[in-house]
Amino acid sequence: MKRAAAAMACVATAMLLLGCGDDIEGNTAPNILVLVTEPDYPAPGDAVGIRFDILDLDGDRVRLTWDISGGEILVEDGKYFWRAPDDEGKHQITLRASDGQDVDSKTVDVLVWRPREGNYYPLAIGNKWTYIDENDETVTREVIATIPIEHTVPTVTSYVIETATTDPGVPDGVVNFAYVGRVNEGIDQHAVNVIFGSGDTLIFDPYLPLYQWPLIPGKEWVAPFKARVQDGFFVGEGTATYRVIDESTLTTAAGTFEHVFQIEETFVWKLGDWDLDTTVARKWLAPNVGIVKIDQTQTRGEQTQHTAVELIDHELRPDTSFDHIPADEAAAAGRFIAAR
Repeated sequence: MKRAAAAMACVATAMLLLGCGDDIEGNTAPNILVLVTEPDYPAPGDAVGIRFDILDLDGDRVRLTWDISGGEILVEDGKYFWRAPDDEGKHQITLRASDGQDVDSKTVDVLVWRPREGNYYPLAIGNKWTYIDENDETVTREVIATIPIEHTVPTVTSYVIETATTDPGVPDGVVNFAYVGRVNEGIDQHAVNVIFGSGDTLIFDPYLPLYQWPLIPGKEWVAPFKARVQDGFFVGEGTATYRVIDESTLTTAAGTFEHVFQIEETFVWKLGDWDLDTTVARKWLAPNVGIVKIDQTQTRGEQTQHTAVELIDHELRPDTSFDHIPADEAAAAGRFIAAR
């Protein structure tokens, strides 16, 4: 590759011949129509492809100038690349196009990130996580079954996670269920019990993108949804918003975990102007373990409940969910078959 710029805010120039016009009277400025990079999240040192389209209606020769916050611009066989720097973080690539009289510019942000190793949401029947809450009561989460969701192409496999507690305010045997599945880029939530221990299952359409890989501090995603119950009746709509807060080392009674990501989930569910549920949860995910800590506040009507738990033990089996990743064109929702 031929080096065309040095690192750290160095400026490089190159000539792009779009025509042979020389008259600049009544000049029309060049227009950068497209400036994109690929891949979305390059690792440090990766070569990032740069694609741009420039239009100059006068057919003038256009000079390119690159401003970069780090790394270097490279040219090979007429194609442009950006060599990412060794440090992680957000970087900017600015392209300026000049015809000698007028200039157009466009900037693209690129997030350099080395994906962390490990499975941040292991799924297999028999996986069990044990937590302790602020009242020293035990909370368990266990994958108890898989079920198909009908009328999707292809069929979506949902893992059923049962949550139980020793809280004396919850009758013995009363549990809660969440239904999740793995997709290529993360974890989807298909459904959840509306109220702890109830038989009413709330089904999301489209499914909620619970986690999106890679997890990167500052990354956000938003999912508008409609909600229905198992017999198909529409029972409201809302928005789920997710934000990766930070990456840290976290210690619980189960041990010390590195590269733990804290994700904030804000779930708002309405029926018209009536607020049915607002839940703000912070969850800490550790590689090859899953959720190691939860801090959640849930408001329904006039009642607000706070829950905080941290992991004290876990038992995991080989992950089977990678065998059930649906094709990207899978339907958003289908007929739901309850676990019990």
